[in-house]
Amino acid sequence: KSNGLAYYRPHAKQTKFHSLADFKYRYVRTGNRFGKSDMGAAEDCAFALGERPWLEKNDPMRFHGIPQRTTKGLIICTDWGKADEIFTSQSEGVDMGKIFKFLPRESVVKVEKNHSGNIDKIIVKSVHGGESTICLDTVAAFKQNDQRSESSDWDWIHVDEPIPKEMWTASARGLIDRNGKAWFTCTPLREPWIND
Repeated sequence: KSNGLAYYRPHAKQTKFHSLADFKYRYVRTGNRFGKSDMGAAEDCAFALGERPWLEKNDPMRFHGIPQRTTKGLIICTDWGKADEIFTSQSEGVDMGKIFKFLPRESVVKVEKNHSGNIDKIIVKSVHGGESTICLDTVAAFKQNDQRSESSDWDWIHVDEPIPKEMWTASARGLIDRNGKAWFTCTPLREPWIND
């Protein structure tokens, strides 16, 4: 309960996703119940922590593709309800969000909420010293203010389910300065541009 990521056991296709972390873009395009969000959240936490704690210390994949410094990342969800349900719920038990299910408890430095009371930022201790940041944003918020995705910089972006191309374009500009990476975990029911 205090360090769920150490007990994450990816299946073969999830392992393949993690092993391709040196690629700038990764896209897992599957139906439901594959484990996309688990896999994506595990990678989000690994990039924030600076390592994949479910692997042995001497396994080169433990650090593969992860910047060897603190990182600033973004998870994009459909709306705040889904963000809470999938990633940020702090309820105990089966309803706990994947970020808090995976992150070692002692690594969570601070949790910030937006004006609506939704968690939109988690500060995490990195194994490299200092603190990494996991930010969250939503398609629903972007549709209310399409400028909100501009002018940020990111080491990584995780797109959980399809988003509008305009939101991706605005967010992806933030990867340039940090030579960032992105992964998409989608059941592609809409936004066919992602396949390109």
